Amino acid sequence: MEDVHKLKIFLATLKDSALRWFMGLGESSIRSWESMKDIFLKKYQDYCNTKESRNDICKVQQLEDENLKDYMERFSYIS
Repeated sequence: MEDVHKLKIFLATLKDSALRWFMGLGESSIRSWESMKDIFLKKYQDYCNTKESRNDICKVQQLEDENLKDYMERFSYIS
């Protein structure tokens, strides 16, 4: 039951694109708190780094395997 409580609390903290991302996950994507943590960190860990300096923002480029929507989301977190 502890996993269920953690997942409910976690869901309540999500908003905007993170909430849309979560809601788009398949029903069987998350089976435990550990799997949620792994999936979330895989998606958002790069966003948790400190803000880049204004000069570094000019160096941001779309990654080779990154679609435009994901690139724009990542850019908005950096700037």
